Amino acid sequence: MAKTKNGSVKANKIVVCIDSPKEKLNKKLSQKIYHALTFLAISEKLTDKQIKSIFPEKKLMCWDSRLVYSYFKITKDKRVLLGGSSELVIYWPKQIKTKIFANNNINRFKSNFPALKNVKFVAYWPGFIHISKDIMPVVDFNTGKGVYYVLGNPGLPWAAFLGTYAAKTALNNTQESKYYKYIAANRKFFISDKTQSIIGKIPSFAINNLHTEYS
Repeated sequence: MAKTKNGSVKANKIVVCIDSPKEKLNKKLSQKIYHALTFLAISEKLTDKQIKSIFPEKKLMCWDSRLVYSYFKITKDKRVLLGGSSELVIYWPKQIKTKIFANNNINRFKSNFPALKNVKFVAYWPGFIHISKDIMPVVDFNTGKGVYYVLGNPGLPWAAFLGTYAAKTALNNTQESKYYKYIAANRKFFISDKTQSIIGKIPSFAINNLHTEYS
C-alpha cells in the first residue's frame, strides 16, 4: 500500500494465492502446477476412549511420509477427517466418484489403529489439490509489476508459512534468500519445462514426483 499526495491510500502490490493458474493468466507458471486427485472421508462421532487410542496426549493434525500420503485429524465434533489417494489415480485428469479408493485409505488407517476397526465412515468425496513437479509450492513475483504469486500449496502447514512469507516479501519488496531458492518459479526440475512440452504434463509430474521422493 502507498499514500498519495492527498492522503488517500492505493495498492501498488498484489498477492495472488491460487491453486493453479490458467494459461491466459500466466502461461509459464501454469506449466509448473498440476493437480493431484485425493479423497476425503469423515467418520461417525467417536468416544473419548477411541480418540485417546489415536492421540494419547493431545490432538494433532497428522500425515505420513509416503509419496501419496494420507492425513487425518479430529474435528470439533469428535469425528475423524481422513484424506489420501492412490498411486493408480493420483494424476487422473477428472474426479472419480467410486468409493473404492476412499475405502482403501480407510482400511489402511484402521490397520494402524485397531481400536477403530468397527468405526463407520459416513461420507466421502473426491477433490483436487495442486502441486508442483517437486511437490514444493511456487512463490514468485513479476519484477516491476508488483504481483506476487503463491501457487501449488501442498498442505495446511505450508499454507500458514506461505501466507506469512508472501506478506513479508510483498511489504519488504524483496525475497528471503534462504527460502527463495526452494520455491522460486525458475528453480530446476528433473523434468524440465521443455521436456514436459514433449512428453506431456501427467508423465512429467509423475516422473518428477517420484524422483523427488526417492533421489
